[in-house]
Amino acid sequence: CEGFDLPLGFDVLTESDANGHLANLEATLNASFPDSGTNTEGAVNALIRATAGHTPSGSRRAVAVLVTDGEPYLTPVNQTLPWQLQACDSLATTTVDAHLGELNAELRSHFAATGVPTFVIGMEGVGADQLDILATGAGAESRTSGCAAGDSDSTCSYYSVADGSGDAFAQALNSIRRSVVG
Repeated sequence: CEGFDLPLGFDVLTESDANGHLANLEATLNASFPDSGTNTEGAVNALIRATAGHTPSGSRRAVAVLVTDGEPYLTPVNQTLPWQLQACDSLATTTVDAHLGELNAELRSHFAATGVPTFVIGMEGVGADQLDILATGAGAESRTSGCAAGDSDSTCSYYSVADGSGDAFAQALNSIRRSVVG
């Protein structure tokens, strides 16, 4: 819940993967199998921990990307399933929206202190309004494209990849890259 150390180095990823870091990232992600539940608090704390000490040099800039396919789970009253025992909710909120608002405050504070923006990518399973609560002000510019179908606003601060197809992810990551490097 407090975050965790990422099992790979904080290195530069290049399009051609000349340094092998992209292959290492892919192997690490492919070896990870989330079982159930969505521990958004742990993910937010991990990405803050991983990027807090980064000092940009030259034209390089660090960004954090948080990908989620579900609303964060809160600690239930009756913890009967294994994934429920992993629920953090250390922020002691009573609703998902309030919990996301508190996590957003942490991301905004991190962005203000370090200049490291957090880009939120959402898949089916989490609502557009919840994605926007988490993403707004965390570093991504508000825009009118890439929002989830049926978003209640005409703009959003997150990226939607619907069912998570490779093409949708590539488009979202390219959009993030363009917003950072111009």
